[in-house]
Amino acid sequence: MVILQKWIYYNSIKTKEDMKMTNGFNPGYPMNTCTGPGMSIPVSEPERVLYEVTKSNAEMVAAVNTLHNNTQKSLYDNQKLMERMARKSKKLHGKPCIMIGGNGVYCLAQLYDDGTSTQSQLIFNITGECDIYNLSFPKLHGKTKRYVAIIFMNERTWVICDKEKVTGINLYKWFVEAGIQFDPCFKDKLIKEALFDYFAPKIANARSIKELDGMAGWWQSQWRYAEWFQTFIPSGMPELPVMDKHFTTEYRGKELLEKFLKGIASIESKHYRVVVLETLVSGVLANLFQEAGIYSNYFLNFVLIGRLDKELFCRLYQVFNRGIWEIQEANVRSKLISDYVRTINDEVLIVHVPSDEDSHRRKSIERNLGDIVNKICERDCSSLNIPWKVNASLVVLNEFVSDLDSAINIIADECIFTSELTDMLKGNAVDAFLYELVTYVEAHMAEVRAVIKKWSSNQDGNMSLVLLKAIWEILSEFARDKGIDLAAALGIPGSPDWGVMWRSLTDRQEMGERMVKAVRSSMSKFYVKEKYFGCGYVKDSCYYDNEYFWIPIKVFKEIMKTNCIPSNKYRETLVKWKQQELLLPDESGLTYKLRVDGAAIQTYRFRKALFDQPLFVPIEGLGKDEEHESEKGMRVVWHPQNSENYKQCKH
Repeated sequence: MVILQKWIYYNSIKTKEDMKMTNGFNPGYPMNTCTGPGMSIPVSEPERVLYEVTKSNAEMVAAVNTLHNNTQKSLYDNQKLMERMARKSKKLHGKPCIMIGGNGVYCLAQLYDDGTSTQSQLIFNITGECDIYNLSFPKLHGKTKRYVAIIFMNERTWVICDKEKVTGINLYKWFVEAGIQFDPCFKDKLIKEALFDYFAPKIANARSIKELDGMAGWWQSQWRYAEWFQTFIPSGMPELPVMDKHFTTEYRGKELLEKFLKGIASIESKHYRVVVLETLVSGVLANLFQEAGIYSNYFLNFVLIGRLDKELFCRLYQVFNRGIWEIQEANVRSKLISDYVRTINDEVLIVHVPSDEDSHRRKSIERNLGDIVNKICERDCSSLNIPWKVNASLVVLNEFVSDLDSAINIIADECIFTSELTDMLKGNAVDAFLYELVTYVEAHMAEVRAVIKKWSSNQDGNMSLVLLKAIWEILSEFARDKGIDLAAALGIPGSPDWGVMWRSLTDRQEMGERMVKAVRSSMSKFYVKEKYFGCGYVKDSCYYDNEYFWIPIKVFKEIMKTNCIPSNKYRETLVKWKQQELLLPDESGLTYKLRVDGAAIQTYRFRKALFDQPLFVPIEGLGKDEEHESEKGMRVVWHPQNSENYKQCKH
């Protein structure tokens, strides 16, 4: 106040003339500079005095604020101290425990002896009551009711617990693995104790059971496989079969579909085209058909001819894990077969039957094969110690024709595995077909189920044939959706003649006798020459010696065609004759390369006794012979007392 009065007095004694002359500024008066942070301003003495007054006031305000803050902090600290002292005056009643608040929040509550309590939120991302189930895995050994699921329905969160390892430490680990977030202000030890006290009794007393099959394939109209399942599988789940079933989704498109169907269409027999294709599809859709009570009680028995690569069958029929080819050998212990078949669902089981085994091993192999056929085709719930029906189709790779009633024998030679089919299998066309098929079925599940239901109510006593008809209808709609005519693509105008096809595939009549008669009755059209050193070559001629009879392949096929014997049936019989050593190829396969007069002829070499019949003219006496002019009046006759042919002059 004193300073202000001095400043007023000082200004009052300035003359009016000075103010006019300088307009408030005297050039001859010495200038002061007020300096400070960010300031370097020339001021007059009065202005300097005013600045000092302002600065003094600011310092006074700052001092007051500091005093106020210190006072407030002291009050807060005193309050907290009083609260701690008040809590210390209470005695804790029991350990902290988990409670669910009115809003469903999980809290950690502490009770005191005076009846009061404190609650603090324990879990941030879970609310509401939980359900606890014993998990049952009926299709997994040793897993039944060992695992427990704590399911928080509000957030659809599962916490998987091993019932045999329930501890506070493990519960905390399982909750964290499930993505549950705890308040970090609580110590881990406190949380573990609270989790154990709250959930351990609930787990021990859980009675509800939730069954999970854990299989790949169809489930609730969705196609399950490893990559799909991993998107939602709860952490802690035991190893399930679906986790090892990888499915290729990178190949797709109409071009690859057409390439796939073109490869199938190259198979010589129309009937084989249908059954080879539909066996793959019946495996993929096995669960859907099983729901309607439809399944195939037949399997494909591919009789391997020559050095055919078994990998080709995996390329054609393996649904999952394509590129890591899986074939179940029939010569291993039954338990190993059972363990593998347990993982099969909505796919094709490929079994190989080795041939180079002793008689004892052969019996074991046949027994294993019989168990597999009973399990897949007969739906036997006791075979292979597997107490459920396995939904799959079956393909057997064999070197023998199967006499089992449920076998459809297919001779796997160049008539089946054409170069076009083989080239297709070595690409990605099958992968694309499988992906496009399951994608179509997922998108049109209602229509697919409607087709299956329609055929399930129209069974004519032949369920396998009903299955083939239903699959054909589904495939036709699938192909039409992709802009493809299925029948035209497979070279089958209209649709298959199902009755004729089925009789051709499953007819069990003995073809051997019919084929022998066909060969004998047709020999009059061909030359038959004795084979000896230096004998001459005649085109399309048959040859013989005392032990063997050679028929060129071209001639044999013509005989079979003329006598209306289907190629699949005569090839099946040829394999049987090979097994019986009535057909003797030179190396692998069925044929024999005969050399006559420098010419190489692809033939079938038979034991001559196969075509010779008692009291009838031997096979060589039935064919045309190159007769000399002088012998044209001679005729061939049969002398029943011995097996010699001789020429006799006409009388």
